Amino acid sequence: MTWRAEPGSWTAVVFNATGARGVDARISAQAEVPALRPLSTGLLIGGSLMALLGLAMMLVAAVTAGQSRRNGTTTSVR
Repeated sequence: MTWRAEPGSWTAVVFNATGARGVDARISAQAEVPALRPLSTGLLIGGSLMALLGLAMMLVAAVTAGQSRRNGTTTSVR
């Protein structure tokens, strides 16, 4: 069964035509959310950019630490 839903509150009721106990039903529902695709795309791009920024920061820290060791300078953390 397929129909276009109207705004409001919905309830699905499943029963035997005879009113007997024991009902076995497989029910599925689907919804279309037009704003979900642009939102998920934006979050995916933003997350990827943050991951790249984190990687760049780790690389800069590793290179800087390597240069400090070669120059014989160390930085103490307090």
